[in-house]
Amino acid sequence: MIHRLIAALLIATGVTGCGSVRTLSSDNVAKVDDLHLKGTYCGDTIPRVYGGVVYNLCVMNGGSGERGGSGYRYMPALVPYSVIDMGLSAVADTLTLPYTLYRQNRDGDIQLVRD
Repeated sequence: MIHRLIAALLIATGVTGCGSVRTLSSDNVAKVDDLHLKGTYCGDTIPRVYGGVVYNLCVMNGGSGERGGSGYRYMPALVPYSVIDMGLSAVADTLTLPYTLYRQNRDGDIQLVRD
């Protein structure tokens, strides 16, 4: 019983707000490859406010190639993961809203550099 609880907590920790973690830890300019957004139709910027949710939308909206990196090549199988991650990112983005509002006002959007 305790092993299942620990495993569930580890999985939840690993999945929690992945998009939020990637956007919160980004500088003012980030490479598309560093954020694993290669092959997506995301624009040239990602806002810092609710950036994790926007990140997940970008990952879900991409070409059939390398959408969101190697883990998203088989996107139909990972749609539930993306939806769950979007919900967890929304929670994480809401909790970090004061910080992201400050960074958005000070630094603006995260600029995406494509190679």
